[in-house]
Amino acid sequence: MHITSTTKNTTSHSISGFVGNPSKTVTVDNHDLTIDEVVSVARYGVPICITDNHDALQGVQASCDYIHNAVETGAPIYGVTSGFGGMANVVISKESAALLQNNLTLFYYSHESIINY
Repeated sequence: MHITSTTKNTTSHSISGFVGNPSKTVTVDNHDLTIDEVVSVARYGVPICITDNHDALQGVQASCDYIHNAVETGAPIYGVTSGFGGMANVVISKESAALLQNNLTLFYYSHESIINY
């Protein structure tokens, strides 16, 4: 990953302790992921482990239930039940909400090569 200073014209490289260490995994739980953890999984295939912490899993389920309810009732949520950017005022039907998320994922996946890491 390239980190560019805004005050000097320099670039440094940050290599996570996860890269090249097959015994490492990234645990997804109720803590914030670091940039190195996300990059390690996304760019270098470091395995993930979903927590078995009950409180964290309840939070995930609550988020899932919230989004499901919003889609079912048509509640406005940017990028879920609406379009993006200049299309934010376009209402997305509940029948198309999952397709929008899939297309968004495919869009970012197909454009990952233009991101300079």
